[in-house]
Amino acid sequence: MDGTIGYCPIPTVEAMDIWVKNEGYVLGNSTSCNTLDRNNMRAHFDCGIGESTTLEEYAEAKTIKEYWPYIQDEDVKECLITHAPWSYKGLDVSFGKQLVLPILNLLGGLLAFHLII
Repeated sequence: MDGTIGYCPIPTVEAMDIWVKNEGYVLGNSTSCNTLDRNNMRAHFDCGIGESTTLEEYAEAKTIKEYWPYIQDEDVKECLITHAPWSYKGLDVSFGKQLVLPILNLLGGLLAFHLII
């Protein structure tokens, strides 16, 4: 993105459709979870639908929806989906805890990206 072309800061209909479909399934089938755990990705491994492709798709769709302006750059999108502590790949599924990731580096990268634009 060189700043000559703008983009809508609101996710596309397709991105929202994917998120809504997965959120309905994940939350609808996480009946053993406490209501306060609905936004806790780690809880979905323990009391929700468990490790699954649907949970992975949901985590990615949620990241895309919530960080839409940032993911317009493929490098930032890959970083968020792969390394962010709240992402599916950023969770250590076998122990149900987050992988070690210096959050300041992630935030610093996002801030640097934002300042470049």
